[in-house]
Amino acid sequence: MQGSLSASAFATALRDLHLGRQTGLLHCAQPGAARSLRFQRGEVVHVLSDQKDERLGETLLRLGVIDGEQLARATFVLVRDRKRLGPVLLELGVLNFGQLQEALGRHVRDVFERVLGRPEGQLVYEAVNEDAMGADDVRPTLQTGDLVLEAVRRVPASDVKAALGDLSRPLGLGTGSGLLAATLKLTPSEGFLFSRIDGSSGRDALSLLPGDPAEAERSLLALISCGLACWGDARPAAPTRSDERPRVTRLPVVEGRMPPTPAAGFPAVNPEAAAPAPAASPAPSARVPEPAPAAPPRPDPDAVKREKQAELRKAIEEAHAALGRENHFEVLGLTREAKEAEVKEAYFRLAKRFHPDSCNDEALHDLKPRAEALFIRIGQAWDVLRSPKARGDYESSLPRVRPAPASAAPAPAPVGPPTPRTQAIQSEAEVARANDSVRRAEKLMQEEKWWDAIQLFEEALPLASGNYPLRAHLGLARCFFKNPNWVKRGEEQLAKAVADFPKSAEPAVELARFYAGRGMKARALGQVRRALELKPDHEDAVALLAELEASPPPEAPASRGGLLGKLLGRK
Repeated sequence: MQGSLSASAFATALRDLHLGRQTGLLHCAQPGAARSLRFQRGEVVHVLSDQKDERLGETLLRLGVIDGEQLARATFVLVRDRKRLGPVLLELGVLNFGQLQEALGRHVRDVFERVLGRPEGQLVYEAVNEDAMGADDVRPTLQTGDLVLEAVRRVPASDVKAALGDLSRPLGLGTGSGLLAATLKLTPSEGFLFSRIDGSSGRDALSLLPGDPAEAERSLLALISCGLACWGDARPAAPTRSDERPRVTRLPVVEGRMPPTPAAGFPAVNPEAAAPAPAASPAPSARVPEPAPAAPPRPDPDAVKREKQAELRKAIEEAHAALGRENHFEVLGLTREAKEAEVKEAYFRLAKRFHPDSCNDEALHDLKPRAEALFIRIGQAWDVLRSPKARGDYESSLPRVRPAPASAAPAPAPVGPPTPRTQAIQSEAEVARANDSVRRAEKLMQEEKWWDAIQLFEEALPLASGNYPLRAHLGLARCFFKNPNWVKRGEEQLAKAVADFPKSAEPAVELARFYAGRGMKARALGQVRRALELKPDHEDAVALLAELEASPPPEAPASRGGLLGKLLGRK
């Protein structure tokens, strides 16, 4: 494996070495620098660099993990005893085992980011015998799959499409994908797409992901590259434990047939002698055999299905009713002390349970809008809590919970409904958070992060006040229009904004633009005239009305200029 170092080549090399469980060195020769990633059974365990400021000691010093005096002491010992810096830091007590693992992970990521930041040069892989490579006593607390994901996210869009190939192939889950997904840092788009993989084609899966199609394809390539998804039945090998050697069993071929392989703990069986010898007929007995016990009645499949539907209906209704008053931890059923792995496990469990597809049955079809709201809310909670920084900021905004003394008796439960003052305080805080979510969603739209914006708009709508609900409806419509499969939903948002805000001209103008862009002149005229009744000097409405009235009838060639021409996509 060798060639030019580009973003695509680097991502491909990481993927092949990780999924192939390879052991060796991936050398990255860049202008003025030479760096290497050391792989052991598909995992990055160490990095090397000829740049002085990228060596482990200098990196830990720069990151504030150790100070200059500690580095000087450790350097003296490693030169004297010819040891590696990591074990020396352990011996001197500068770092404990866990701190050293975290420090090694930060060093790997630092060098990795330097390679990604300047993807040019030469890439060479050197396979190394595992015994010659030697074992690492301390490994970084770093998922190589996360490095693969990060590299794929920087691949040019043109290379992404070429790497995916034929999208009509069936798309399945990779081996051990459930456990692997709970450990990797997926984006909301990658997590959503992962939850939609059900054996249908890759094109079908991509069509369900809102937002930019190019970003959807990138998310799919990321899932395939880290082993969460695979084409057809070509599943990657299951990952081996870091403390055991992969075992390969080679069986000889005898007369063109594979010999039978005995199961663990059972003796080998000669296939030609496998048939048991006929047993001798038992002597007649005067004892009358007892009748065999009657088989238990088989459950009615329809009754079982109805029971499961009733359970799901109850769960969706109860969870949806609590959406407006639960924080991110409560939405996932967690306490504030929950670890990162617990957050991920809760997200994937609930996302699967409340996925909108669970309501495809006719008996549950009326619950689909609620399931969609739940699914989006669960994803929004996960997106915040999976990031240490975002989680810290969010927790600081929550009211502090003061633990009661261990010897104190539990406080009595409040009797009666909450006071009006308590309700007012809670309501004001919820409204403020909802309005802030609308503002953040509008910023995400500017960054073209359509799916993330949809999540925030959906969460804010039930609680926002003032003109924020109108802004949320308009923002949702514009986000939905980015996905050809969700145009109808965008139209519904505009129609709802017109109905909910009858004194505002803005939603009527937006709806008129939508109709005009699809050649629905009569509907467009109705909405633009409605807007002008509310605000006669609305500039956009006046210009659009002039374009509509001046436009030729359908059978005549349409004008190519003006505002209407832009709406219809003409130049």
